[in-house]
Amino acid sequence: MSDRPDLAFGPITPADASAIAAWVPTPADVIRFAGPEMAYPFSPEAFLAGASDTWWIFVLRDRGRLVATGSFGTKGEGEARIGRVLVDPACRGKGYGRSVMEHLIARAFDLPEIDRISLGVYENNMSARTLYEDLGFVDAGGRRTDDVEGEPWIGMRLVLARP
Repeated sequence: MSDRPDLAFGPITPADASAIAAWVPTPADVIRFAGPEMAYPFSPEAFLAGASDTWWIFVLRDRGRLVATGSFGTKGEGEARIGRVLVDPACRGKGYGRSVMEHLIARAFDLPEIDRISLGVYENNMSARTLYEDLGFVDAGGRRTDDVEGEPWIGMRLVLARP
């Protein structure tokens, strides 16, 4: 995991959710971030409502500034799922996506019953796919197609086994 003392990883607040809403201004952005299940326009309240006893939403801060978010939850049968990972558009390319993913992976594998982590990503999201593959996620097969503004987006399932 990144040894950057300037970064803090912790639970989301309602104010964070409102700030994150500005990062997803279009219908396509909402789908890329949260899948077709999240309605447009992005609602901070709906986003926070997804948190539960088995699904946790976190944020990453750099010297107090909100720079990224990500979530994970348990699915049963030894599997956790990471989702809704997003970096502030003004902060991309600085390693925050990797940092939030490393934190989420570590938190998920802190749970002794978890032996693998899955996530979904669209084939056309090359920056995310590259990061996930660099972190050891592999294509688990299976595809789904979502119609996004008249274009077919192909969703992939990637899996990471406990080291």
